[in-house]
Amino acid sequence: MKLSGNLKTLAVVGLMGSAMPFAVPALAQQDAPATSEVSETEIDAFVTAYRGVNQVYAEYEAPIAEAGDEASQTALQQEAQQKMNEVIDETPGIDLDRYVTLLNLAQTDEQMRAIVVAKLEE
Repeated sequence: MKLSGNLKTLAVVGLMGSAMPFAVPALAQQDAPATSEVSETEIDAFVTAYRGVNQVYAEYEAPIAEAGDEASQTALQQEAQQKMNEVIDETPGIDLDRYVTLLNLAQTDEQMRAIVVAKLEE
């Protein structure tokens, strides 16, 4: 999948601050909307996509860490990135740009983080 020129790599960071060792291609960080501007439906879609992305991460974490060389790690990271993008693209009600916006908001806004964490714990 070829990404448009305005896409950059953004590290996917867990809501609690743990960094994943590979990235999801996404738009450069934009000004995040206020939590009040995010609908319940969008939050639900984000949580669904986030769970899927985390499943892909869990699937690839050990193989990437155990890969024998940098080329193997890079190949696995690219494969994981593709799967993460597919998970987000296949989630109804959200696209990659909005996913990244909401991820940034959840990482920087305590109210949004609390809402997302509560939904993740349901």
